[in-house]
Amino acid sequence: HFTDFLASDADGHSVTFTLGSQSPGNDASDFTLASSGGLSFNATPDYENPADYDANNIYDLKLTATDGIDTVSQDFSVVVLNVAD
Repeated sequence: HFTDFLASDADGHSVTFTLGSQSPGNDASDFTLASSGGLSFNATPDYENPADYDANNIYDLKLTATDGIDTVSQDFSVVVLNVAD
């Protein structure tokens, strides 16, 4: 995986993450979010053949965290850069 999401609850409740796509896309389907918060691509991205919703190498995602009482969400993007092969 390439990043980890962390959250804590002031009351000590466990926090659960879910990954979604920013509307109208479906970019979340290209990722796996582990219960520990680790985010990874399902398949290695290819800059020359973008697989994101609008084919611009920017995956538009939404992370939601909840403790079962309160819920917060944050939009974010994962950008695939061109690197020398």
